[in-house]
Amino acid sequence: MNLRTLVVNGFKSFAETKIDFPDGITAVVGPNGTGKSNIVDAILWAMGEQSVKSLRSERMEDVIFNGTEQRKPMGMVEASLVFSDVTPQELEPVSALVEGLEQTTDVMITRRLYRDGDSEYYFNKIACRLKDIRGFLWNARAGTRGQSVIEQGNIEQLLSASPQERREFIEGTAGIIRYKKQKAEALRKLQSTENNLLRVRDILGEVHQQLRVLTRQAKQAEEYQGLLQEARDLEVRLLTGDFRRLFADHCEVEKALQDSENRETACVADEVRLVTEQQQAQLELGAINESLQQAQDEFREIERRMSQALTEIQIERNRIEQYEQQHEQVMEERTRLQETGQEVVVMLEALQARMVQARVEIDALAASLAEGEESMAVVAARRREIQEKVNLGREAILAVAVEKTNMENRLRSLAEGQSATGRRMERLAAELTQSQFVQTTLQSEQQSLQTQRSALEQELEGLRTHQEQLEVSLQSHRETREELDGKILELQTQTA
Repeated sequence: MNLRTLVVNGFKSFAETKIDFPDGITAVVGPNGTGKSNIVDAILWAMGEQSVKSLRSERMEDVIFNGTEQRKPMGMVEASLVFSDVTPQELEPVSALVEGLEQTTDVMITRRLYRDGDSEYYFNKIACRLKDIRGFLWNARAGTRGQSVIEQGNIEQLLSASPQERREFIEGTAGIIRYKKQKAEALRKLQSTENNLLRVRDILGEVHQQLRVLTRQAKQAEEYQGLLQEARDLEVRLLTGDFRRLFADHCEVEKALQDSENRETACVADEVRLVTEQQQAQLELGAINESLQQAQDEFREIERRMSQALTEIQIERNRIEQYEQQHEQVMEERTRLQETGQEVVVMLEALQARMVQARVEIDALAASLAEGEESMAVVAARRREIQEKVNLGREAILAVAVEKTNMENRLRSLAEGQSATGRRMERLAAELTQSQFVQTTLQSEQQSLQTQRSALEQELEGLRTHQEQLEVSLQSHRETREELDGKILELQTQTA
């Protein structure tokens, strides 16, 4: 099997690319950054590589073409590999996909990835699984781990690999990985089968327990069905007896009902006859009532006329009595007026005398009025002065009231200040007592500290004395050391 063509659409820096691999060696030459390594990444990705690190990316979506200044980004990436000279033995893992197709030696595998993360795999443009493509490549010893593709650093990695890693490399090259994968998959299936068997055993045990319970319940259900059938038979018998008894009662009730209907028919005929007679009697009664009403109306008219005549007679009597009373009053009034006329003449004479006297009094009052007007002017002037004094007095009273209010407010404020001062004095007295207590405590502590200070000063004096003694001793040792150094130097000189 040989690689013939690589077709890439939207992979990394390749928007649309097709690379042919003729027989022999194909070399791709170019400066750094032209995408030489992207060709190898595209081949690995099309062969089913799942490691993002091997594709030199951070996410799988990074392999999709992100666009340039001239081209827009793409929504998917597709890479296809075309292999030639494929043998039937190499197609065994995908025989189900190529079944029915004409014999061909060319095979194309395709991988497609969308930006939303969906992936698709195709074998000869037929949708398949990644497992099918990997099986085909492992069978042809061309998988991503079969050293069919050797990248930069793989040789150095092989030379510096451990024996275990070299063994895995050789097994991958020899195509043993396929069988190991099949073995691992078979072992996994065996383990899954054993787990399934364990679950089946557990289920069988549970089913056996449920079967015993269900058997017991089935027996109870059979007994229940028998009792239920017996209850139904008894119920049918009871219902049959009830039906017969009710049917007999029904017949009797129907007979009684027929008799009642016959009696009701007779009663209805009697009722119709009585209603007719009643209507006739009502007609006759209506005629009698009309005659009676007419007579009553005539009687009421006669009573009204009699009442009206009596009223008029009474009115005439009252009018005659009133005339008689008025005649007597007129005679009495005439007598009284004659007496009053005589009194009026006497009163006129007296009034004339009083009028003369009144004129004299009026003249005197006029003189008094002039004097009174002068007095009134004086009084008015005095009244204005008094009013002004009253106004001034009111203003003074108002000022005094305001001053009184201010004084009361000040007294109230002074009282409150006095009470606040009293509370403050009490608080200060308590603080003074506490301060005295604290002062006493501090004095005691001060005396104690002075005692400790004296002791520490004595101890410090002793330490200074001891330090002086140590300095004297140190000086003595230094002199002794110098003597010893001199002797050592002298002995070294003598020895040399």
